[in-house]
Amino acid sequence: MALTTQLLYRRWTRGSLAAADGEDARLQAAIDTVHSALEAHCFRRFSASDYTRWIQWDGTRNVMLQEWPILALYCASIAESNVLTVKHSARRAFIRTSATGVTTAVYSDGGSKVETVYSFSTYPTLALLSAALLAAGCEVTLSPGYGTTPCEFLRPGQSFPMGNGDSADLVAADDFTQAQIDPDSDHGIIIPTAIGEGFDGGFSWPDSSRRAMTRHDDKRLLFVQWQAGYELPVDAAGHVSLATAGTVPADLQQVAHFAVKALLDAANQDLGPAQSANIGAGDFSYSLVDGGRGIVEKVFAENAATLSRYRRLM
Repeated sequence: MALTTQLLYRRWTRGSLAAADGEDARLQAAIDTVHSALEAHCFRRFSASDYTRWIQWDGTRNVMLQEWPILALYCASIAESNVLTVKHSARRAFIRTSATGVTTAVYSDGGSKVETVYSFSTYPTLALLSAALLAAGCEVTLSPGYGTTPCEFLRPGQSFPMGNGDSADLVAADDFTQAQIDPDSDHGIIIPTAIGEGFDGGFSWPDSSRRAMTRHDDKRLLFVQWQAGYELPVDAAGHVSLATAGTVPADLQQVAHFAVKALLDAANQDLGPAQSANIGAGDFSYSLVDGGRGIVEKVFAENAATLSRYRRLM
């Protein structure tokens, strides 16, 4: 799916709805290429997608999220709990967390290293992750009541020694707040005042193992899961009617139409599908032949004011 469809483009150009041989494929290639290029230009996905992030927080009630418009707020947390303690009998052993998994590194007495990655897609809950670490020779203590907690709740960037008598205490988001979507903003959520009050004055959870404020290298972190983006339009069979109209803003869709037309008008350009990677990390890239890239970027430059309204918040 893309920001526009063959039917919507033909309506925009007032062209015939009956496609000549090969024209559908050529038009679809241009639509797909422009869609990927626009996502790269705006550093974001446009389709409705789910996001799980730990973001910096200054303790205020209003928090702006990078991906928008916000469609649903699943949960938000300003607290952490120690959920998993891991040890290893090796003299040198380490464990670290990322947004997608846990990695262990165990060194033999001779200095060789065995590194193992436990992907959250393979081990989605703390109970499954604990069992895998235990089977690999680790000593694991899972805090009671957290077996069904999703591993994606683990704070990324944790790195601890777990050998030679050391133990690694992994923390996860906990004590979820009654946060809500800001009704006056496409980008924002509201953290209840009762939680934000006293943020700089020593507010803390009654349980000493939990912290209302997480501070690592002077950064305060907020855990949020939400859905954001647009419903993309879809043509019905034959491209003669719409199966789904979508919610793409008209001005953004028009820029897509401008770029598709520019590519199609350049009949000597080789239109290939765009390649993408790491959208969520803001490191989105795509490839076009040199001529095609110049055509697309010229259209984007001419519509910079419009596109600036739809960029990912950095």
